[in-house]
Amino acid sequence: MSRVEELARREIRRMENYRVQPVTGEKLDANESPFPLSDGLKARLADWLTKEEDLRVYPDTDCVELREALAEKYGVKKENLLCTVGSDQLIDFLNRAFLEEGDRVLVPEPSFSMYALSAVLNHGQAEAFSLDEDYAYPVEEILEQCCRVRPKILYLCTPNNPTGNRIPEADLRRLVKEAGCIVALDEAYGEFCKEDHTSWIREFPHMVILKTFSKAYGLAGIRAGYALGDPEIIGILDRVRPPYNLGTLSQKIALFALTQPEYKEQIEAICKERDRIYEALKIYNGKKGFYVYPSEANFLLIKFGRENPGQALLAAGLLVRAYGGKMSRFVRATVGRPDQNDRLIRRIARMIEEDEE
Repeated sequence: MSRVEELARREIRRMENYRVQPVTGEKLDANESPFPLSDGLKARLADWLTKEEDLRVYPDTDCVELREALAEKYGVKKENLLCTVGSDQLIDFLNRAFLEEGDRVLVPEPSFSMYALSAVLNHGQAEAFSLDEDYAYPVEEILEQCCRVRPKILYLCTPNNPTGNRIPEADLRRLVKEAGCIVALDEAYGEFCKEDHTSWIREFPHMVILKTFSKAYGLAGIRAGYALGDPEIIGILDRVRPPYNLGTLSQKIALFALTQPEYKEQIEAICKERDRIYEALKIYNGKKGFYVYPSEANFLLIKFGRENPGQALLAAGLLVRAYGGKMSRFVRATVGRPDQNDRLIRRIARMIEEDEE
């Protein structure tokens, strides 16, 4: 071990980087939108760049204009909102603000890996609870674990990534009400199933909702996310926010996107394609270990009878999210353009035929 390595924190020495797969072929691995920027949004952005742009100065550190627009959208006050660099930074703020050394967070498994990774980076410990066989959230087990572990934060994701299923309303309400800790509700994919629990922040001041412009708005490249919560919890998160965290361009593009009606039509089109893929593939369920799971997000979780199916799909020019360990037979496929989805369906059908030969 080098001297530099010795000086690093123990947690960092044990940690591996968050890796992103190299882009090869049709990109269906990151739950991005298949739609480009709309002409209307491009026109507004071009007009701003021509007439008002002033990128020589620092951005509005408090994102006032964007927060006011979001407050109007959700029927809350701007004090209920905090803007961040994607949902990842918001997760970091939560762990940084509430965790002291050794404190625990509870995270679903399988789900978004940054919940646990960020907890470790902020001197905490992540305790996982396993989802049921059908990937439902086991409410009784989670609440029992909350009583036993006494976490500072409980992370919930609905629809869940990578399984695509929602937490039923009654189960979610019970978890938020009885957890006895900060509840971070990740609704990154909520728009695809009209999921929104903003009204709950008035009832549950210990709850914070995570949202993003990356998925439904198709703006993953601007890295804009935001939190909704009681002003007290938003104020605490704001204390750990660095100044000027969200750049001017990101703020402006996100602001313009809120006024564009096209994204609603795009969501409907994505959901229609998602359901078409599911219907085309579910006829193979049960054949040689194959199973496609129903989804309410913009992706599908698919299980194969073979190990490392992502390699066979990549060989056919289809880049999907592959997994290791207990999920080495699974892939998560983003809903793409119709032609991409057709290729995915045909290739998977061929893989199942090969497994049967």
